[in-house]
Amino acid sequence: MKQTFLLVFILIMAGCSKVENSNVEGPPASPGANPPGNFSVVIDKVTDTEVQISWSNAVDPDQDAVHYDVVINDSVVGYDLVVKKMIVSGLLPDREYTAGVIALDPYRNSSKSARYFHTLKPFFKEITSVNPGFDFYGCQTGIKTNDKGYLISGYGENIYKGRIPQYFILKMDVAFNVEWMQLYNLAGYAQSLQECTGGGYIVTWGSTVTKINTTGDMLWSTTYPADDEIFLNSSTEDQDGNIFVTGFSSRHAQQDSVKYEYFVAKLSSGGGELWKKFGGTFQLNEPHKLNIQPDGRLVLFGRASDAPGSLRAIFWLLNLDNSGNFLNQHFYQCNVGGEDMPYSFVTLPANEQLLFGTVSGGSSIPRFTKIRDNWSVAWDHNYSLGSGGYNPSVIDFDAMGNGSYLVMCNDDEGENISVLNGNGDIERQILFNNFPIGLLVKYDSDGNYVYLAKTGDVFVINHDGYMGAPILNNKTTRSSPAGRPSR
Repeated sequence: MKQTFLLVFILIMAGCSKVENSNVEGPPASPGANPPGNFSVVIDKVTDTEVQISWSNAVDPDQDAVHYDVVINDSVVGYDLVVKKMIVSGLLPDREYTAGVIALDPYRNSSKSARYFHTLKPFFKEITSVNPGFDFYGCQTGIKTNDKGYLISGYGENIYKGRIPQYFILKMDVAFNVEWMQLYNLAGYAQSLQECTGGGYIVTWGSTVTKINTTGDMLWSTTYPADDEIFLNSSTEDQDGNIFVTGFSSRHAQQDSVKYEYFVAKLSSGGGELWKKFGGTFQLNEPHKLNIQPDGRLVLFGRASDAPGSLRAIFWLLNLDNSGNFLNQHFYQCNVGGEDMPYSFVTLPANEQLLFGTVSGGSSIPRFTKIRDNWSVAWDHNYSLGSGGYNPSVIDFDAMGNGSYLVMCNDDEGENISVLNGNGDIERQILFNNFPIGLLVKYDSDGNYVYLAKTGDVFVINHDGYMGAPILNNKTTRSSPAGRPSR
């Protein structure tokens, strides 16, 4: 009797025990038991670091309860699940994985199903920064160079030198390494940079135009007389290596008729002046950019007043012959009111012009206008391309090679990178809340977006990378990168 009671007690205690070691398998399969039936796995959602997996019900022919284990590659990430969905985090971006689900009955009979998936690329391909070696510094202008690098101008201050501004130009290679940097004893940072086809760069600073070689050494410099009161906005080069510069003159600012004249000049490749012209019809005549047309004409884009006695500025195209003689001019008033602030323009095939700028007023708004070869308007659009703040304006743009343009705008809270297609429609927007103030946006050879900030921070964005929800920087500063861009 006692022996029977002891045997029953031992069996009861064995049945109540729990296996704590995950390496010890459960009870062996019962003789003749069937595994759970077939089922399917579905990949519901994939990001750069997460996957959401779901699966159908695996019906057990023996009516046994079924639970599930989830395996990513060779690692079990979910045990004894009764739900049929799981989110797996902590994956590596841009990697191929196998998501497997194992259906098990109480006797460890099992059936399996699996699916392959590939995590998305990360939103940021690379984040780096450029430091020109000052205690305080800022980048002011820049261009993408023919070798896929960048030429940047700016200023820097050092505490031990009394924070006296020093003006620099630096060259970066395609990997954002600084190849060289030069300091220049000029009164202000460079207003415009232009790469020369034969090597070197044209730089405009105030009333001075300079050519530097491929390592930043100054080759020549021409300064216009102080009495002319010239401010140069841009330069360009013709196929013979001659240089054209444009800007405006305030030498007659006290007069009532033409206060601000346009200025355009042609220089030889060695810096000698070939001719210069002043002109204007109304009070304000201020070109910002000059493009040489296929037939040799000069088209200047800027802002001008379109009525006597008015300083209200609107988009303006000035058409000159190759010697700077006046041919005609055209005014393009914005359809939302306000004053126009031109940024730059592109000459398209068939002598069309694509204008980029901003309309200012109670609140600014970016403006994009396409002009036909007969000077009529093909389309004229305004888009509030900001990051959710006030007064968005155009900062930079770059051709994408398919008729579309990558456009950077900013407002008081962050940056906006958009794709403007050939019809003037916005195809995509990326908002960067509280990121550093933008200087350049460029489309690289891999189809990615390069966002270079005035702080020297560089963000390379995978154009097909995963873009998650925004994480703001609590609006503490826009001088350093923080947060994640929003859709």
